[in-house]
Amino acid sequence: MKETVANLAIPVVEQEVAKVLETYPDHPHQKAFANPELRQQLIAYVLTQIDCKFTAAPAGQPPQATYEALFPSTEEQSHLENSIHQGIEHLVQEKGDWIDQHIPSPQGSQDTVSHWFG
Repeated sequence: MKETVANLAIPVVEQEVAKVLETYPDHPHQKAFANPELRQQLIAYVLTQIDCKFTAAPAGQPPQATYEALFPSTEEQSHLENSIHQGIEHLVQEKGDWIDQHIPSPQGSQDTVSHWFG
C-alpha cells in the first residue's frame, strides 16, 4: 500500500486558529480571515513559526494527532498561540489595503444607508 508524508500539525493549527480568531472583533479580523486564501496564509505563517511533526500514513487516510500530543508543554502551547496572534497582526497590516477594499467597515455601510433616507 502506498504511503504519503503528512504534517500532523496542520489540523491542530487550523482548529487553534479558529479558536483564537473567535477572540478577535468581527470586523475586520473575523471577516477578513473568513476568506479561505487569507486564512491559508495565516495557517502557513503559523506553521513556519512552530516545530512541525510528520508521519507516513496510508494514502487517502489523514493521520490523527491531538493538541496535547503535539504541544505537550505550556511553553509550546503559548508559543503556538503567540504565533497565531503575530500572524493575524502581520497579515492585517500586510493586507490592509485588500481588507479595506473587500471588507467594508460596518460604520461606512450604515452611513451609506442613512444617506439614502436623507
